Amino acid sequence: MSNEKHKAQRVETERRKLIAFVSKGQNKVVVIQRAHILLKVDEFKTAAGISQMLYVIEQTIRHIRLRFAEEGLQGALEDKPHANPWETTP
Repeated sequence: MSNEKHKAQRVETERRKLIAFVSKGQNKVVVIQRAHILLKVDEFKTAAGISQMLYVIEQTIRHIRLRFAEEGLQGALEDKPHANPWETTP
């Protein structure tokens, strides 16, 4: 029973963070879009429904949902670093 309470509090905290990301408008557009996707997923919307609402493909929604499950909220919102193809190694 205690785990259920902590899980509900954690989910509510994450939801508040997502709403803050969306409402401030001071983040990258892609971060705001990912936050919108996670909010809609939290509302139990289908991938097809979300893709029509937010004008993204369903694969993007599945990818963000998977990153959230594997890496948590920050992992789902932040960009992963990419290797610079122009950088030379010594």
